Amino acid sequence: MMSKKLLAFLMIIIIVSVPLGGCIDKKEEPKEVPKEVTKENITVKVGYLPSMCQAIYVLKEYKTLERELGVDAVEYKRYESGPLITQAFAQGDADIGFMGIPPVMIGIDKGVPIKVIASTHSEGSSLIAKSKRYKNLTQLGSIQAVLKQFDGKSIGAPGKGSIQDVILRTELKKAGVNATVKNIPVASTLPALLNEGQIEAYVVWPPFEMEGVLKGYGDVVIPSDKLWPYNPCCALVVTEKFEKEHPDTVQKLVELHNYASLFIMAHPEELADAANAELGIDNETALASIEFSPKYCALPDERYINSTMDFVNALKDLGYTTNNLTREQIFDLKYIQKAHPGPYDEPGTVKDDPAIDKIIKG
Repeated sequence: MMSKKLLAFLMIIIIVSVPLGGCIDKKEEPKEVPKEVTKENITVKVGYLPSMCQAIYVLKEYKTLERELGVDAVEYKRYESGPLITQAFAQGDADIGFMGIPPVMIGIDKGVPIKVIASTHSEGSSLIAKSKRYKNLTQLGSIQAVLKQFDGKSIGAPGKGSIQDVILRTELKKAGVNATVKNIPVASTLPALLNEGQIEAYVVWPPFEMEGVLKGYGDVVIPSDKLWPYNPCCALVVTEKFEKEHPDTVQKLVELHNYASLFIMAHPEELADAANAELGIDNETALASIEFSPKYCALPDERYINSTMDFVNALKDLGYTTNNLTREQIFDLKYIQKAHPGPYDEPGTVKDDPAIDKIIKG
């Protein structure tokens, strides 16, 4: 039999040699070493419009994509209309596009493999008519009554198949108005054409819609939010090939685009300055355009999506498409829903965020 003293001695040795509850002699777990950002050896080709409906001008101004996207290079190319960007997608000359949705839908209908992955802006397509010559919506009470004034006259719009072209032709057809739509290859010239008397009115994207107004050439006779509410003036678009091959880069791109959109809503003067540098417009026009059409949230809400789906029939009626495109054929929103789960950022609700400022400006 083991003596009581020997047993007690052995128990003390066991207790001392085993840590209690992991607290005695516990070593701190090593912290995980941050992984280096993997850089993809690719050049991202970005197409965009001469329009203030896009965060691309701020991203370009501060070289945000070059610094944050994690790729070898970013190449930018400006196109005069959305259909030209769709053509660039089809030819492999663009991976990413900032553009209106109807040209995207026309492309998808014709087999161009592209998807809308975020919004960049909604509305911004008002009808501007010769100054002091035509009555406006408030005075006449209906869109049809306003458009009837243009029977037998010419109205300008960007290239055929652009969102402004589709809206204008659709509304004229609904109103039974026989007006001539002049598609102008360089949309920025529309205010000057109005002033010269070559057209009686125009529909175009910001900042050129307000340029004509501020210069005294024209008046807003139908504002965009009444002409086609929440129309998807611009969107962020990607080719299916690029998305499948580089999903992490697409996710990062969408995150940066979302930050840029929030940055614009908090600092409209930043977009005005960046656009001024490239588009050659004055600061007053740029800021007036943003104030007049301020919906820059990157998250497409149901109003934006429903407005987009209204174009399905409009495009078929105009003979621009032949198929009944579905929501799933047009949108792939998993990236923006991860970057911006919601809710939608209404104009005037976004405050300055120093962390976002740093990401955008470096």
